[in-house]
Amino acid sequence: MISYDIWCQYSVNLAKQILKQFPGMMDVLFRIHGTIPKMHINNHIASCKAQWAFNYLPYSGETWGENIEGGWAEQNQSAGSTKEMNDGHRHDTLDDFWGYWNWTKTHRMGNYSLIHCVNCPDLYKGATLKRMYLTCIKTLTTRHQNFEALTALHPEDLIKQWEAMDMKPKKVNGEVLSIYETHVKQGTLPDYRVQCPELTILTFSITVICQNIAIPCSERAGS
Repeated sequence: MISYDIWCQYSVNLAKQILKQFPGMMDVLFRIHGTIPKMHINNHIASCKAQWAFNYLPYSGETWGENIEGGWAEQNQSAGSTKEMNDGHRHDTLDDFWGYWNWTKTHRMGNYSLIHCVNCPDLYKGATLKRMYLTCIKTLTTRHQNFEALTALHPEDLIKQWEAMDMKPKKVNGEVLSIYETHVKQGTLPDYRVQCPELTILTFSITVICQNIAIPCSERAGS
């Protein structure tokens, strides 16, 4: 898997260039799935999101894809000592810098404070990778319950229809067709609140959206 800020543009002629420059690598290219990192995808058009968003890629929905840029602030400090070097020396020095950065990050991954959330300091302050994993496991139960509650709102034949849909986007006459494309109809939140009063307001909001999006039930409830 490759994530790149402008994969939608970079991938257009990628196969043609690989075939021209590295024909022996074509089999590898066909096994690669390109994506756009989660922060950058927000600035792309809807067709880009349908094709390249992590959220719509099976088994990759929680991938962030932006961490490679997290070390740039530290890298900037190397400018003073490398700007006077020749090209080769500077290249080697920056390679050493990033090699040490990656080694340190990997070494501390299990016991270093990777996340600090201003709005939830008690949950993430000083969180280790293990604690983050355990927190994720706890929320999995809630997500499963929400999934079952949302599933119960729809007839079984409709759920089977959703599950049979192809999740892979397609281009038809230059237009990207995806089951994740939204088609919002007229309606108000109170209308849905009356139908199912036992659910929370947040769940109602999700229900309003899901009833107007042609996506599989498994993808709806996991959002």
